[in-house]
Amino acid sequence: MLSTVHDSSMVSTGKRNLLTGEEILKPLCVKEYNQNKGTVDKAYMQMTFSESLRKNVKWYRKLFFHVMDLSVLNAYILFKNIQQQHLQLFQFKLEVIRGLVTKCGSNRAHVGRALTDHPLRLTARLFPSLIPPNESSQTPRSRCYICGNTERRAKQRSDTRYQCLECNVGLCITDCFKEFHTLQKI
Repeated sequence: MLSTVHDSSMVSTGKRNLLTGEEILKPLCVKEYNQNKGTVDKAYMQMTFSESLRKNVKWYRKLFFHVMDLSVLNAYILFKNIQQQHLQLFQFKLEVIRGLVTKCGSNRAHVGRALTDHPLRLTARLFPSLIPPNESSQTPRSRCYICGNTERRAKQRSDTRYQCLECNVGLCITDCFKEFHTLQKI
């Protein structure tokens, strides 16, 4: 037994060994655990009614959700003691979730504005795609807009097979696509 609260003292259980008649001794930490284990069992029973655990292969996810459930249960017990309100654990969890969503929702406008003002933030879901073949060529190419119009590096002519369908602009797949959609000034 490991305990940071108890010492290594032995205490009497109040029982005697039938064969020898000697008093049975237990470590103090075991005796106190046995006295209070009903509370622990009740807490685990309450947690199982609305458990967040799901079948998962990753052990650290199970541990995270178990610790999260324990934290919410402890907060629920403190809430009941302080507020003197009768609220079910499931209802308490819903109220905690509503509070978090409301808090995040009120900060969302500020956070969203900060993200869109940032020059390296994508503003939409844009994906590169191949330029569709036409009658004159099976592998059509287009000039890369960034390579020909940049002020950040030496201008060069570069042909590419990729484009942004939303913007209808030819762009190199490697760096130019990202650069075109994230930088405000080319």
